[in-house]
Amino acid sequence: MRRRVDERGFVLSGTALLLVLPAMILTSSLFSVAMMGGETVALQSISDKVFYTGKDIKRMIENIWQDNVLFDNENNANLDFAYMADNYNSVSGLIVDITPTWLFWIYVEETGENHRAGTTYGKTQRLRDNEWRYWFEDYFDGDYNDPTLVVTENAGQMYVRLESFSGGFHVDVYYDTTKMWDNITGEDNHEASERSSMVFGSLTQLKVDVQVTDTTSSAKEVFTENLG
Repeated sequence: MRRRVDERGFVLSGTALLLVLPAMILTSSLFSVAMMGGETVALQSISDKVFYTGKDIKRMIENIWQDNVLFDNENNANLDFAYMADNYNSVSGLIVDITPTWLFWIYVEETGENHRAGTTYGKTQRLRDNEWRYWFEDYFDGDYNDPTLVVTENAGQMYVRLESFSGGFHVDVYYDTTKMWDNITGEDNHEASERSSMVFGSLTQLKVDVQVTDTTSSAKEVFTENLG
C-alpha cells in the first residue's frame, strides 16, 4: 500500500544512525546537566539559608545573655528560647529547635524531682557584670529560697556560694554533674564551712543546643552555645 507523502517516515541507514546517535545522546546529557545544575543551585541556596539562620540565632543568643534578658528575676526564662525558635520557624520557613540547659539545679529528695534554673522552679538575676543570683523552689509555695545561690566570676574561675536556704524538704545542690551540697534543709544549722564557695574552672552557666534544618532535611546546622 502506498503512503501519502505526509505519512512517509524517515528510515535511518546504519551510517546515518551512527552520525545522529551521538547528537541524541549529547542532547539528553545536556538536559540532565541542566536539571542537575538547577538542583545544585537550589541546594546551595538552601544550605546558605540554613547556615546564615544558624549564625543569626547564635548572635541573638549571645545578645540576650549580655543584655540580661534572661535575668529579670522571673521564672521560666526558658520560654524566651521557645519564643525565639517559633519566630525563626515562622520567618525563615525552616525547622528550628533551641534547647537550653541551665547547669545549676537541685534534686528534691522527698519528691525525686530535678528542679533546674530557667524553669518554673527557678529564677535568675544579674547583680553585676560578673555576679548572678539563682533562686530555687523545692515545692510550690512560691518563696524561691530553697536555696539561693550567688555565682561570681573572677580571674577565669567561677565561685558558687550557698547564700540561704529555708526550704522544708531535703535537697542536693548541683553544678552540672557535680554535687556541691548534699541533703540540706532549712531546719539544718549550716556551719560557715558549708556556706563557703565552690570553685570551678568552667565559666559556663547555660548551654544552648541549636539545630536548624530545612523541610526536606537537605541541609542542617547544629551547634552548642556555652554562656557564662
